[in-house]
Amino acid sequence: PGFTTHVELVWEYPPIARFMEGMASFARVIAFDRRGSGLSDPVPLDRLPTLEERMDDLRAVMDAVGSERAALMGTSEAGALSLLFAATHPSRTAALVLLNSYARLAYAPDYPHGIPVEQAQGLLQAIEAGWGKGVAFEALVASQADNAPMKSWWSRYQRLAASPGAAVTLLRSAYATDARAVLPAIKVPVLVLHRAGDPFTGPEHGRYLAERIHGARYVELSGVDHLFFAEDVDRLLAEIQEFLTGVREARETDRVLATIMFVDIVGSTEQATRLGDRDWRDLLDRHYAIVRRHSGLGFDPRTVAQAEVRYWQVHRRLAGATKHDELLDTFAALHAATFGIPYDRSRESAMWRTLAAITVDDITSGRSNNVDADWLRCAAQLRRCYRALSRELERSEALLAR
Repeated sequence: PGFTTHVELVWEYPPIARFMEGMASFARVIAFDRRGSGLSDPVPLDRLPTLEERMDDLRAVMDAVGSERAALMGTSEAGALSLLFAATHPSRTAALVLLNSYARLAYAPDYPHGIPVEQAQGLLQAIEAGWGKGVAFEALVASQADNAPMKSWWSRYQRLAASPGAAVTLLRSAYATDARAVLPAIKVPVLVLHRAGDPFTGPEHGRYLAERIHGARYVELSGVDHLFFAEDVDRLLAEIQEFLTGVREARETDRVLATIMFVDIVGSTEQATRLGDRDWRDLLDRHYAIVRRHSGLGFDPRTVAQAEVRYWQVHRRLAGATKHDELLDTFAALHAATFGIPYDRSRESAMWRTLAAITVDDITSGRSNNVDADWLRCAAQLRRCYRALSRELERSEALLAR
């Protein structure tokens, strides 16, 4: 993990989700939040982990998930952690991928492309004053400077990933880090990727790494962002895949020609309340019979209608609740009935559909603090839902073909 992280929230931003899914297409992906950040337990500011403690945490995570040896990807500040781990535990390091990273961030007479102390102090003051409001967005993601929805997501990410005090302390620690001494000790394969226009850590940092790590491969990428996920993700994936696997596959296009039929019952919530459960189920029976006739799906209309009525009963009863296990169960049953997927394999799509329903409830009830950002979050959750459904349908087709 880098400066601050949140392993769940990153999935709500589509380019990051696409990058993670792309990585998972050729490798097992293990991600975690550092102590004091994201979903990890908070710790006092004076007890945030040192680089050595973070290295131990990384080893503990690998042990916990049964990973004896892994390729480490360190972006930005996490590069120093990856370097130290590789030098200390070469038997557990298969390779290193360093992206927009550095061995040292601070200026020194023998490191002239570092950040001068006055500039670093100004950045720390800006972080402390503006954390949670999208501070440094335009500098870190220059290609998206006019992207208001993304900045809103970035602001929310900051608020959930770390407190202002933790953010300042973590960045101050990054500024004090110097991993240059371990570079000659790196004996594993290393790929250094760096954006040519990175405004925070210019490509000189990447070249320094590649020149001092024996056998390292350096690839300079076009672009102006420090954060990796907003520019040409497919090129990143191609470089990483070729480095780790020896194969450079053309990425599958995400554009297909298709006919999509979207159906809905106008005023469904109001009609369900007015008609009552029995008449509403009869209406749904007729609705799904028409859908089946025109879609070619092989579900039983009455079974699906009963599953949806059950969803509406639970949703109405649990509106505003904090626990949603029962709602997830109803979505799993609805997906199983509609798409012919076993119930236990419908739960992933049901989980994302439940989260989307909760997000919509927050928006429509007035509980949302940022409606635009929450609609963006809802769209990401629904994409995850239907991707999970698509995978299960493809799996079912493959099983039938055997």
